[in-house]
Amino acid sequence: KMRLSLPLAACVVLLQVAAWQAEAFTVPLSIPGVRGYGSSHHGLLSTSTPPLLHSGRRTAPPTLRGQRHTAPAVMCSSAEQHEGALVVGGGPVGIAAATMLAYKGWDVTVLDKREAAGSFEVERAYVYLVTDRGQVFTDAYGMTQQVFEAGISNEDFTMTRVYADKQGMTPPSKPMMARTEPGKSPSVWITRSQLLGIMDKKAREAGVKIQYGTSVTDIQQKDNGVVVSTDGTTKEYRPKLLLGCDGIVSSVRNFCAETSGDGGGGFKPKKLWSASSGLNYKMLVMPPDFKVKNMSDSDTPLVSTQGDRSYNLRSVHKERNKAIELGFLPSTAKGSASPRTANIIKPAWHMVWTLKTGEELLKYLEESFPQLDIRTYISAEQADAWVSNKAGAFPPPQYVEKLQTTVGKTSIALLGDSIHAFPPDIGQGVNAGLEDVVDFERAFTGAGVTSDGMGIEDALREYQRVRAPEAKAVAHIAQIGFPFQYSQSVWRVKLFMLNLLVRTALSTVFSKIGLGSIFNKNAIMMISGNRYSAVWRRAERTTTVLTCALAVALSRLLLPLEASLAVRTAVVGVSWVLLWGVTKATIVRSWLSAWA
Repeated sequence: KMRLSLPLAACVVLLQVAAWQAEAFTVPLSIPGVRGYGSSHHGLLSTSTPPLLHSGRRTAPPTLRGQRHTAPAVMCSSAEQHEGALVVGGGPVGIAAATMLAYKGWDVTVLDKREAAGSFEVERAYVYLVTDRGQVFTDAYGMTQQVFEAGISNEDFTMTRVYADKQGMTPPSKPMMARTEPGKSPSVWITRSQLLGIMDKKAREAGVKIQYGTSVTDIQQKDNGVVVSTDGTTKEYRPKLLLGCDGIVSSVRNFCAETSGDGGGGFKPKKLWSASSGLNYKMLVMPPDFKVKNMSDSDTPLVSTQGDRSYNLRSVHKERNKAIELGFLPSTAKGSASPRTANIIKPAWHMVWTLKTGEELLKYLEESFPQLDIRTYISAEQADAWVSNKAGAFPPPQYVEKLQTTVGKTSIALLGDSIHAFPPDIGQGVNAGLEDVVDFERAFTGAGVTSDGMGIEDALREYQRVRAPEAKAVAHIAQIGFPFQYSQSVWRVKLFMLNLLVRTALSTVFSKIGLGSIFNKNAIMMISGNRYSAVWRRAERTTTVLTCALAVALSRLLLPLEASLAVRTAVVGVSWVLLWGVTKATIVRSWLSAWA
């Protein structure tokens, strides 16, 4: 027993030393002057200098100083050539970056394909969960209160399951993953259209020029810089600063890859495998207060749902290729008349994707959900449109290693989904993008960038240094975060929950004896208040410790007690290599969700 304990003790000591060394070289989690990192966004790390705006070259956002900026958005004429900053993509990240630049004195134009701000799009009717990470930006520009007023606080989040059999309806309950940690700001659920409406208004107040209904048709290297052309016009833009906030299929990123001179390797996405990658999804539009039947009590009248609550409707089918669910996230305030959407998320081989007509869809849904009067809420026209529209697909977790470049006199930076994209498993898409903007602004401030472009190359290099590791880390976290939440496999969900509980218990126990840096919680439980790179490093450290422990246990089972120390050490080493190789295999990592 003494000989057996020596290798294990040595492993623990070495790992603890490595942990201390890693912590010593960690980038600090708190950023001076920016509220929200490592704490509540309500100012535990705030300074007297308004966050995000330290350079002295532009006053703080007027809303933070008791004033209101009403500079109108000035639309460009077709003959005008834009100088200053051009932002391609008018989603939350693009609008946020444009707003930040405008408050720093830049002349900013945003190009976006949508027809109008805040318009409801069925195929993009996402519901965002804006966490304390995303609220760092909204807080700095006086939008957090508006976001909470328009959305639903996670403090009020409840889930009600509505079954198609005698199980009936479950009482509203609060999932463990939805609970706010003590001292942390609550997250808020808000629809994409609502968030964009709030951000669009703020950007226009700052003087940002937003060109809706405009698509980029070409980006060329010309006239010692970059020329951007758009559809339906001969207008060209020659920006000093070009920001690619145009999503996972980024035209700006593709241009950077084509002109990089090294084959574009740094700008080509590094894709990771995940169990949720490739799942198809579509959305059904429903009224905010649709009614359901409680199948456990035939005497109970129809029950009205509430737009600020979450519901999960289960079908009668048990077969994997027929079983289906309708998921409703909290998306509208109580009493609101705004529509809400039901998410249908299933593998490509599921029968729902084989339906050819709207009538086939309605019959299938009626058969699947006796607790819901389908034809009352879904018209034949809606069903036909649903069948004819192409299903979306969750992308594989991915990231790029290079986030910026310079082409002639034009500096280019990428933000948002153009540098990191993943399935919605961990609810970090919009939050990671807004944090990109925070780090981008911090780099600008540190380099003292002026509105005429002085110092911008130093800022871009700093943005690359700080943000590239975060883009890589969040993609890896998404790979193992919670990929089995879409009912692909019951036992894998149970395995994930078991792993979550075990890691939480080990973290709690070892923290009490001063060894909390060895065992950490599940990665998804550490995201709030921590940098992604720190979360990923801690998750990997715990994986290393668990692998060593399993290797020692395996060698103990395989060898008799009388084996020599040399033989026992060799078996431990071989076992460790084999186990580490297994846990590093992406397919097993995703299956085991964070055991690896």
